[in-house]
Amino acid sequence: MWNLLVLVLDELHIDNKFTKETRDKVKALHKHPEKSEIFLDKIEAKMSISSCIKCDNRSFCSLFLACIYYKLDNFQKVQYYAKQAIRDFELNNSQWNATLANWVYGEAYILLGQEMPAHSELSKTIKAFSAMSKEFRWEERYEDRDKCVEISSKIKERLKNLDKNWDGTAYYKKKRDKPLSSGASPPRKPSPPTPRNPYPWKRSQIIFPVQSQLCAGTEGNFIFESEPDLEAILDELDFDEKKHYFYNLREEGNPIYLKARAYRWFRVEGNSMNEAEPVSIMDGDYVLAIDLTLINMGIRTGDIVIANLYNPMPDERAGVIKKYTQEGLESQSSDEYQIILMTDANISGLAIAVAKPE
Repeated sequence: MWNLLVLVLDELHIDNKFTKETRDKVKALHKHPEKSEIFLDKIEAKMSISSCIKCDNRSFCSLFLACIYYKLDNFQKVQYYAKQAIRDFELNNSQWNATLANWVYGEAYILLGQEMPAHSELSKTIKAFSAMSKEFRWEERYEDRDKCVEISSKIKERLKNLDKNWDGTAYYKKKRDKPLSSGASPPRKPSPPTPRNPYPWKRSQIIFPVQSQLCAGTEGNFIFESEPDLEAILDELDFDEKKHYFYNLREEGNPIYLKARAYRWFRVEGNSMNEAEPVSIMDGDYVLAIDLTLINMGIRTGDIVIANLYNPMPDERAGVIKKYTQEGLESQSSDEYQIILMTDANISGLAIAVAKPE
């Protein structure tokens, strides 16, 4: 897949000189994989400084991190940061870069042994390039149009052989024998293939909606009525400590979409709940919330709730996640935040769970 990542990096539309230099350093990791851990720390530090999701530099950093994690054999992180890059590029109205990131996102599914969503994402990427190709032709940008056609052809050919690497070798083949730099943790082994299916009916996946943003600070982008823009995918569940797999009884092999309106996962951004109890809620965690406008449930002092701000400032967004107290909505953070009075907000959701990365 590294050949694909280099191709994507070369095709990115980058204006900033320093971003181009960072791109070139990421590409050089192929010859110097021992520098991956050090470079990873530098980019993650840069990401923490660029906390604004609309920062152009943050968009590229997300995709660069996906490439670095590939060199470290952490394919789940590849997928995570590729998806984050898609969202960030779209927020910056960079459809070209977002489509390239979606190409990486689809390929990451193959690394994880999930061919069905891989096919879906790569097909989506082809459609996006085809749509841009028509726009470029209308604008008489024929060189850009030809590039769309070229990339689409590569992906279409890829869809014919999803069980191989780009060079034709089988997946999960060890990519290097060189040791990592001193003090670095060993590379993570790829996920094992799904156990043999004893039934003639193909297995399915359960997919449920995820809202991409819920800020833990004074800003947010939360409304229960808004359309989710991420999807979480389950391949299995444990019942009585035994793995159980899913089967779509109506459409063999097709995923099962859960679209329950009363429950939704949200991705948290910000640090105003990083000392929440009993479990901290950190930037990048996912919170499961109940829509209290649809389910009649009371809230108690100390509950973690979702609230809409009545009159957010022009540079603010609509919602927050906070602790409900008698004084108002409070942060639980290592930093200081003002209490939000109940006269300034309306509680619309109750947080019932948090999902944290490994």
